[in-house]
Amino acid sequence: MSRPVPPPPAGRGRWRKRAPWIVLVLFLPVAFLGLVTHANEYKSWGGGGVDCDGPFLLVLAEPAAIVYAILAVIFIRRALVRRSWMSGVAVVFCAALVAGLLGNIREARAELKDPGYREVCEGRS
Repeated sequence: MSRPVPPPPAGRGRWRKRAPWIVLVLFLPVAFLGLVTHANEYKSWGGGGVDCDGPFLLVLAEPAAIVYAILAVIFIRRALVRRSWMSGVAVVFCAALVAGLLGNIREARAELKDPGYREVCEGRS
């Protein structure tokens, strides 16, 4: 026997239902920036050198990783409670973004701790 589907929320409840989807779309540019930016662009091009700007761009992607991890939990709950396939797709999307962002953030943190980076970029404003 299946559970009855709850009626759609009325009034302010519609915004509560749509808020995770709105946040998912609003944080896409920050997440995209975090996915395509490398911690050291010189190393990604095959050269050597210290990139003083790259790691800081990826540190900005940390809030996006946190937001998408929270959204994944919200969408998991929605997928299980409401049996919504769209929420299931959103869970997979959020999990893939978090995995990609965490890899790049880890590389940026390692670059920030590199002694060569500290020597070249420490006094730079």
